[in-house]
Amino acid sequence: MKFSDVLSTIVAYKDDLFGPKGLTDEQKAKNRAETSAAAEIARQGVQPLPESVTKLLAVLRDPMFEIRDAVAALESDPALTAEVVHLANSAANARKAPCDTVAKAFRRLGARSVGDLAIAAHVMALGANATGASRLVVDHSVRVATIVRGLPAFRGYSQERLFLCGLVHDIGITLLDQSGEYTYDVDADVDGDDLCEAERKRLRFDHATLGAIAMKMWEVPDPVSRIVAWHHELDLALERRGDVAHMVATLRLAEIIEEAVGHANEMTQVMADNIANRQEAQFLGLSGADLMLLWQSSIQDDLRSTRTLAAAA
Repeated sequence: MKFSDVLSTIVAYKDDLFGPKGLTDEQKAKNRAETSAAAEIARQGVQPLPESVTKLLAVLRDPMFEIRDAVAALESDPALTAEVVHLANSAANARKAPCDTVAKAFRRLGARSVGDLAIAAHVMALGANATGASRLVVDHSVRVATIVRGLPAFRGYSQERLFLCGLVHDIGITLLDQSGEYTYDVDADVDGDDLCEAERKRLRFDHATLGAIAMKMWEVPDPVSRIVAWHHELDLALERRGDVAHMVATLRLAEIIEEAVGHANEMTQVMADNIANRQEAQFLGLSGADLMLLWQSSIQDDLRSTRTLAAAA
């Protein structure tokens, strides 16, 4: 047994004996994840949010913020500014008058969408030099994010918020891979829920818990951290109902679709009907016909266009 294994066992044993009474297993796992080497990488090694994004999010957290302050923070990042203006003038807004200023683009998209876009751009940049398991996570996350953006949003949560959840849901795997605390077999075909179970046996926490902590460290707005924490805990999420339950179910449905269609990006009606029998689709009220329509109307073409995006990430 490696020294690190012995140390992990001692820490876990000490927690169980002397930790605060009344802690749930979820709270204990969170405490262990917070003290992991991967969490330290989240603080320092995997770059925290750049100053321009941090400044923008700080402005947007104030419910009384001034548009001019948000625009000033946004304009400190030229690449992000260009992306915001581009999105505001995209095909989805083709019937509206073109936005020829950053302020107009900000007003059209709204504060929440601009904030999500800023975080998403940063997460995409983190994958630029990814290799091994981290590279697979980037490719998988980009595809899941693309699919989830094509599924129906719930109670006004924008597709951009769902897209962000798709991009960051497995960030914990990247952190654990880079810290060396867990070795992932890139050739193994392992179900995500089974992977979490294996991580918990080895580390006493899983990548979902660690990912949620990273979101908190980076001050990513709720409910993203909760969705990341529970994306392998469907029953728990459904018990809570409400927004988080629907968003977790939508994210998991996107993962199911991504696994089913593979990189061939092909879906048949039989596949759609099988997916519709899954708990996630039934909770969301989506039939096989609904899924096939969503696939044919937008998701398939969007996935094909993200092949280059994933390769560049």
